Amino acid sequence: MKKIFWILSYAALFSMVIQPMAHAKDSAELIANVVNMKAINSKVMAPASKEKKRIVQEKNPEQLLSELSQEIYWDLYDWKEKNIKSFSENHKSKITAWQTRLTDLHQQVMVEMDKLTEWINKKNLSQVIKQRQQDAIVHINTEVMGLKHQLNQMLQNTLESSTEEAVIRSISNGFNFFEGKQLKRKHQVFDGLSSVALTPDRIPAAKTTDEFSKYGLTSHSKSNPASTKNFTDPAFLSTSDEVVINEKKKKKAAELENDPVEIYHWVRNNIEWLPSYGAVQASDITLGSGRGNAFDQSSLLLALLRTSGVPSRYVYGTIEVEIDKFTNWVGLNNPEAAIIFAQYGGIPIASVIEGGIITKVQMEHIWVEAAIDFMPSRGAVNITPDSWVTLDPSFKQYESLTGLDPIAISGQDMEQVAQNFIDSGTSNETEGWVQGFDQSILTNAQEQMQQSLTAHIEDNMTDPTVGDVIGGRRTIKQEFPVLPSSTMNRIVVKAADFVEMPDNMRPKYRLAFEKGITGQIVDPLELNFAQLNNHKLTLSFKPATPADEDALQALIPEGASSVDDIPTSIPAHLVKVIPQVALDEVVIKQGSPMNLGYDLTLYYQVHLPTQGTLNKQYSLPAGSYVNLLFGSNSISSEIIKELKSKRSVTLNNLNSGDNSVISQIRREKIFGDIYFAGALGYLSEKIIFSSMMAKQFNTAYNMSPVFGTFGFEPNVSYLFSIPRSIDTGGVSVNIYTTKQIESGNLVKNKQFNQISGTITSYLEHSIPEQQFRRLNGPQNAVSTMKLLSIGLQANQKIHTLSEDVVDDFLLNVSMHQDTKDEIKTAVLAGFQVLIHSEELIIDNWQGFGYVITDNATGNAAFKISGGLNGGQMDDPFDGASIALAGIQDTTDEATVTLILLVLDVISVLYGNAYLDFIVSLLAMMSILSTLEDGCPDAITLAYFLIIFAAILLFIIAFTAQTALLFGNLAGFIAGMLMSALLDDLVSYVANNCVEQTTHFIKGG
Repeated sequence: MKKIFWILSYAALFSMVIQPMAHAKDSAELIANVVNMKAINSKVMAPASKEKKRIVQEKNPEQLLSELSQEIYWDLYDWKEKNIKSFSENHKSKITAWQTRLTDLHQQVMVEMDKLTEWINKKNLSQVIKQRQQDAIVHINTEVMGLKHQLNQMLQNTLESSTEEAVIRSISNGFNFFEGKQLKRKHQVFDGLSSVALTPDRIPAAKTTDEFSKYGLTSHSKSNPASTKNFTDPAFLSTSDEVVINEKKKKKAAELENDPVEIYHWVRNNIEWLPSYGAVQASDITLGSGRGNAFDQSSLLLALLRTSGVPSRYVYGTIEVEIDKFTNWVGLNNPEAAIIFAQYGGIPIASVIEGGIITKVQMEHIWVEAAIDFMPSRGAVNITPDSWVTLDPSFKQYESLTGLDPIAISGQDMEQVAQNFIDSGTSNETEGWVQGFDQSILTNAQEQMQQSLTAHIEDNMTDPTVGDVIGGRRTIKQEFPVLPSSTMNRIVVKAADFVEMPDNMRPKYRLAFEKGITGQIVDPLELNFAQLNNHKLTLSFKPATPADEDALQALIPEGASSVDDIPTSIPAHLVKVIPQVALDEVVIKQGSPMNLGYDLTLYYQVHLPTQGTLNKQYSLPAGSYVNLLFGSNSISSEIIKELKSKRSVTLNNLNSGDNSVISQIRREKIFGDIYFAGALGYLSEKIIFSSMMAKQFNTAYNMSPVFGTFGFEPNVSYLFSIPRSIDTGGVSVNIYTTKQIESGNLVKNKQFNQISGTITSYLEHSIPEQQFRRLNGPQNAVSTMKLLSIGLQANQKIHTLSEDVVDDFLLNVSMHQDTKDEIKTAVLAGFQVLIHSEELIIDNWQGFGYVITDNATGNAAFKISGGLNGGQMDDPFDGASIALAGIQDTTDEATVTLILLVLDVISVLYGNAYLDFIVSLLAMMSILSTLEDGCPDAITLAYFLIIFAAILLFIIAFTAQTALLFGNLAGFIAGMLMSALLDDLVSYVANNCVEQTTHFIKGG
C-alpha cells in the first residue's frame, strides 16, 4: 500500500506537466481541437501601458548581517543538538569566518546608520525620531559586541587543551545569547487542520417548548401579547443585519408587483437551499447569489414582504419531513448520509425509525409568518390582514439531471490505464519517494476521452446545457395564484416567533490583536456573519503620530519622476504605526502603537451557534495591507458588480489629471478594492469548482466559513529583535477553509477531500496570477501545488514522509529549521507529509511546498516555507506597495505625488476585466441559453466547463482503479487542467460575454 501511495503521489505531480500551466494559446488550441470549432483568440484582461518590471532585490548590509546572525544561531542549535564536545578544524574555520564577516558587516551597517542620521537631520525630523535612531545604534553596537564575545570564547576553546565541558559550555552560552531575540519573521504556527466542519454540540431536535427555552428563545408575541393580532406593530416592518431593505429589494418587490403571493413563490422557486444553521448572510447576499440556508431564505422573504408593506416575522420550531422528501431536499439518496450531512451543517436533527427503517426526520427549522388578507382569497386579494399565514420558502424538491458518463462513452479500461502508468515509474519504498513515470499514458487516455465525448455531444445532443452534460439538479417550481394553506411538512412544535433574528442564532466572527494570560483573546472585534459576509473588511496600519507621518512622507524624494524613484525600503525602527480594521471603509477597531515590521498576531474565533468555536492565529508584519477575507458558500454577483462600478469611478479619478480630485483618493480605493476583488474571486472560484466536483462525486458539499488574509505583506530584516527595515514584499494568501461533505461512502469522502484541498491550493497562486496580469502574461506566484509541480518538472524526487523515513529526509535536506520542526511535529502527531526534495527559487521567493495530510480522512494543510497556508507573489505594484501601504489618508502634496508616481502601475492592475470574469463565471453555472443572447461563440464558452467536468470524471474513474490514497493525484490533475483552461476562460469571458452574463440565474 505504501508503495502504491508513493507512486501515485508522484503521478499526481507528473500529471501537472501534461499541459503547461499558463499557456493560454496552447489551451485555446486544445479546446478548439476538442470541440472542432475555431480557436479562441485570447486577449489580455486589462489595458496596460507597461510590462511588469523585474524587481531584483539586492541585499543590503543590514539584510546580510541579519542573515549572518540567523546562520550562527542555527549552526549553534545544530551543534548543541549533536552534543559537540570538541571543535574540529572545520568548526574553527567557520567561527573565524563568522568573526570576520561580523566585523565587516557591522562596519557597513554603521556607515548606513550614519547616512540615515544625516538624512534625519537634513529633513529636520522630530526629536522623537532622532532618539529612536540613536537607540537603535546603541542597541546594534551592544548586540554585535556581545556576539563577538561569544565567538571569541568559542574560538579559545578550539585549542587542544580545551576540555569537553568548556566546549559544551561555550556552545551553550553562544546559543543562549540569542534567547528572546527575534532574528526573522516568525514561522506560522501549525495548529491543526481547519478543513473539517465543527462537530455539532447538540444532535437531536428539540420537541417541546420547554426544551427550546433552554436555548433562550423568546417569542415576540409572548413578550408583547397584543402583537398576536395587532398586525400594525411597526416592528413587523423593521430592518436588521439580516433583513436589509434597499433599492435592490424595492426593485425586486416591484417586479413582483409587491404581491405576497408572487413574492413567496419567487423566493421558493429561485433560491437554492443550503443545509446549514444560523443567519449566515444578509438578505441582499441571498438575493444576489441565489442561494442560502433556511435562515437566509426566511430573511430574504421578510425583506421583500416588509418592503411591500406586508407585516411579517420569523418562526422557529421543529418540523417532521418524510425521508424521501428529505433526501431529495439534501441531494443524497442515502438517508443516513443525508442526516449526517445536515448534522455537519449544525442542524439539530434526528431520525424517526418505524419497522426498523428510517421513515422520517425531525429537525429544527425556521420559517416565516406573514400578516395576510387570507379569508376567503388566500392572499390573492390582499387588502386588510386577518391572519398570520405560515410560509416556508426554503423547503422544496428538485429534479435530478443525470449527465453523461465519459468513461463509458470512451470505452476505456481505466484499471489497465492505471496499471500501465504505475508500471512505467520507479519507486524507493525504503526511502519513501517516487520518480520517472510516462506521462504519455495519461495524456493519451485523456485525449481519447475528450475526443469520444466531443463526438458523442455533436452527434447526439442539440444545444446541450451544463446540466445535461455534467448533471446536477433543478428546482421543481410551484406557481399558484394563492398562498398555501399550510406547510408541506408537519410542524411538531412551534417554539417561538420573533421580528428580529435572536443573537443566539447568529454565527459570530471575532478578531483580536492579543491574548490574556489565561489564553482568552482580549478586546475582540465581534461581527455577525450577516454583517461581514460578502463585505470588505480591511486591515491596514496608519502612522501613530504626526511625527511618524512626517518621517514616512519625507521618504518620497524631491524631484521624483517615476515609480523607480520611490523607495522600496523603509527604516522601520524610526516609525510607529497603529493597526486598524475597517468594514466597508469605516474604521471599527484599532490597536496599540507598534513599530513598523513587528509581528502583529491576528487571533481569529469563528463561532457557530450549535457547533462551538474554531480558533486560529496568523502573524503578519506591521506595514501590511490586507483584505480580511471571509465568506461561506454564497457570492453575490451584485456585490462584484458594485465593486466594479466603484473601481471605474476610482480609475477615472486617477486618470483625471486633476490634483484636487486625486488628493481625495484613499488607500482603501487602491489597495482595499484590489485585494477585496481578489478575495471575492478566490471564494467564487472555490465555490464553483468544488460544486462541480461534488456533482461528479454524487456528494453533498457545502463550504462552511472560510477566513484569512489576502493582500500585501512586506519583507522584514531584523537586527537582534529590531525590525531594522521593511522592504518590497508582495501579495500573500493565507486562508483557512472549513467544509461539510458527505456521500455515504468513506472512500469517496476521502477522495473528495483530497481533490478539494489541492484545488484550494491551486487557487492560492492562480487567483493572484489571474488578477495581476500584464501585457507579457501573468506574474509568477507560488503555492504548494505549484511548487510541487515545478519540483517535479525539475526531476526532483517526491517524498512521502512518515515516522519511518522523516528523520533521514530531514537530516539530508537543506531547509530552515523552523520548517523541519513543523514537519517533524506533524509526522509524530500521526500526519503524513508530501514534499519535494530540494529548495526552489522563484523570482524573489525561495523555499519548499509541502502537504500535511490526515491519511484517514484526506483533509490536509497545504503549506509553503514560513508556515503559510497559502501562496505568495512578488509585489505587483513594481515595488511601490511599501510606500503606498505606509501613507496616511491625507490630502497633502506628498500623498498626491506618490499616487501620481505609481499611477501607471495602478492603471495596469486596476482594470475591471477580472471582476467581469467572476460575474460571468458565476452565470455559467446556469442554463446555457442565458449566455447565448448576443454573446459570440457562447457554446464554445460552455465547452470550457463541459470539458473540465468531463476531465474530472476521467480523474475520478482513474482514481477509483488505483488505491484509497490516490486522491492526491486526482487533485493535482484537476489543478493542472484548471490552470490551463482558466487562462483562456478569463480572457474570453472578459472580452466577449460581459453584458450578457450580468446576473446569476439558477438552473440545470
